[in-house]
Amino acid sequence: MINHRPAIVLTLALLIAAPAVFAADEDGGLWASSAVAKRFNDDFSGDVTVQLRFDDDIGRLERTLLRPSVSYHLAPRQSVTLGYDAHFIDAPSDFVEQRLWQQYEVSQEFAPVVASLRIRLEERFFDHVDGVPVRVRVKAGVDVPVANSPWRLTLANEAFIGLNDTARSQPDGFHENRAFIGFGRSLSAQLNGQIGYQNQFLDGRARDRMIHQLFIGVALKLP
Repeated sequence: MINHRPAIVLTLALLIAAPAVFAADEDGGLWASSAVAKRFNDDFSGDVTVQLRFDDDIGRLERTLLRPSVSYHLAPRQSVTLGYDAHFIDAPSDFVEQRLWQQYEVSQEFAPVVASLRIRLEERFFDHVDGVPVRVRVKAGVDVPVANSPWRLTLANEAFIGLNDTARSQPDGFHENRAFIGFGRSLSAQLNGQIGYQNQFLDGRARDRMIHQLFIGVALKLP
């Protein structure tokens, strides 16, 4: 089993260092997410996520996301995952972005708080674009129960770092950040729901953007 103490320390450091203020063009959006997960045995589980993402003050469907993945559980709180993304992007122009990704995730309980760290490597494939952009995503979060209620508070921050520079698709270095605060709860024995606010900052080549997003999600765990 991998020693996860350094990873949890990095989790807390990333949350503290999360960017707070940027000078950028601002917009409003909505992410509506649904996920279905299945634990096959002690070692393997699968997940399929579908998202609708709206921007232009929730007036335009920007993309539809399909994301299947399979995870191998190294320990009760550690896993590695292989996944695939299909982004059907509608605005500002129609095209498809596909991604292959590999991920390591670990969490640790410091009762009653649960801290987590996720590191994801992505290989991105764009229609009509030469080259394969590669980037690393690092997401740190904490999950805290809300006293005397069924709700839990989630705080998270995710940084996106490009490992190469490809024309018309991805700059190298830091180019995106997502900060999230939300509340979740169990709706039934197998169904969980979450609602929250996400601040998405995009470091563009010509101009920066900041999108204030409402996130609504449901997740179903199959028996």
